[in-house]
Amino acid sequence: MKEGDLMGNKVAVLFLALLGSFLGVFGQSVTIGTIDAGPYGTGSSIAVSVKINDLEGKLKTNNVFKLYISDVNTSFLSPIEIGTYPGFYTTFINGVIPAGLVPGDYKVIVKYADGTLTSEASNSFKVIANNRITADIDANVLQKLSDSPKTFGVCKPETKNVFRFSNISTAGAAVSITATNEATAISEIYNFNETPFAINADMAHYTLFVKATLNGTIGTKAFFLI
Repeated sequence: MKEGDLMGNKVAVLFLALLGSFLGVFGQSVTIGTIDAGPYGTGSSIAVSVKINDLEGKLKTNNVFKLYISDVNTSFLSPIEIGTYPGFYTTFINGVIPAGLVPGDYKVIVKYADGTLTSEASNSFKVIANNRITADIDANVLQKLSDSPKTFGVCKPETKNVFRFSNISTAGAAVSITATNEATAISEIYNFNETPFAINADMAHYTLFVKATLNGTIGTKAFFLI
């Protein structure tokens, strides 16, 4: 079997495993986790954690989860799409705060692309008129399975794997990574004080939540580590 086939099979197995581990009630639902209250600068990256339930298996593999932001009055009469995630399962959706937003308090919602389901609105978070803060990390090609969306991992995992990440967030920002083992729901927080930065990962799937802070303004972004 070719290495590319192994990558595809591994990603497919991950999503099936994730799907099975999180299904606890009947029907479909998408729930937004608590969003960092900010403040985010206009143009900053923002990661939104989600929990997907699709016990009846109605979501298609070509589904797209869409992330929308409210207006400054937290109304969704004319929401703005700020991010997407393709597929039938994820634990997060990444977006970008629009550059032209009026400073104030905002909320987000998630919709299925086919329009069959919309989440409840998130908690509110603050947006200020400030330089954008981007949270981002990278790794060498041998530790990445995909660039779109960026997904970290290896084709032949060991019981323990050491992943080395480079910090490509906004220059000068203080960066932290929260690594959550989705099989055990155990999270560890790391301060990104040097690059490359190493994380020792078990043979499991993780969500990496990256936060960058500069002059009190934040940006966030999330990734899978398989």
